[in-house]
Amino acid sequence: MIEPLVDNTLDAPFTPIDADAASSVAAHRYGLQVTNARRLDTERDDTFLLTTQRGQLVLKIANPADDAEIVAMQCLALAHVERVDPALPVPRVAPDLEGATHSTLETAPGEFRVVRVLTYLPGRLLDYSASTATQRELLGRMVGRLSRSMAGFDHPSADRVLAWDLQRLGGLRPHLEHVTDPRTRDEVRHELDRFDALTGPALAEVTHQVVHNDINVDNVVVDDHGEVSGILDFGDMVRTAVVADLAVAMSYAVGADGSLDDPDRDPWSAPNDLVRGFRTARDLDSTELALLPHLVRARLAQRLLVN
Repeated sequence: MIEPLVDNTLDAPFTPIDADAASSVAAHRYGLQVTNARRLDTERDDTFLLTTQRGQLVLKIANPADDAEIVAMQCLALAHVERVDPALPVPRVAPDLEGATHSTLETAPGEFRVVRVLTYLPGRLLDYSASTATQRELLGRMVGRLSRSMAGFDHPSADRVLAWDLQRLGGLRPHLEHVTDPRTRDEVRHELDRFDALTGPALAEVTHQVVHNDINVDNVVVDDHGEVSGILDFGDMVRTAVVADLAVAMSYAVGADGSLDDPDRDPWSAPNDLVRGFRTARDLDSTELALLPHLVRARLAQRLLVN
């Protein structure tokens, strides 16, 4: 029997800090001369784009519910990727004045939060509707390179329980009652049944490693030519199936090119562009390829159950 998956940190509250406080942290802990601090819209922490004497940097002050070891894992993973594939456009960790990649800050009485500074990667957010097949293939190749570069990385915190980990989809079944539309609820139930009976057991047998686990349109920035200039937000890193990491990326491309509204077009065309690109950097075996469409549907169901 699958235990219900509970994650109480998804909506954990915190006391926000303002731009002046962010500038003070940057000055005292990092020696940065901040001429401007602009808050960035993030889901569960305080993030500021800083203009400094060293250029633009990103200050992140984590949610108090975030484990310092998880943040440490993210910092170590970014350093690992930099060593293995230095041309990959992922953030670099900027050490503080003591050489630490992260530290703890009391932002309110009894509220302790982890602080880190990352390099800023310019660009605009990915928009699949404005992308070409070639650009999507290049994104897929970038996802494959990132997957390949992380193959040798490991950390004890990667074995955490995470609602967004596809291999744990069955544990989200108690959330089915919150899907209010009857037809959608039946479709999600069908995906859960198929996952428990077929997809989940097959997923357990394929290659696993630590992966990014959240390649979506909010975590990819592109340049003026539509090519990837940055892969952001390693906050959902976890040890799971390699093919699940690709399926997550694909799920955001399903029908994003308008094909869902055109019966003469294939809604899988854009996601399959990602697959072709991914396989030029890291190939998949026949079992993994057969799992992909089921995992994409599983991710779509997962989004309805978690959100």
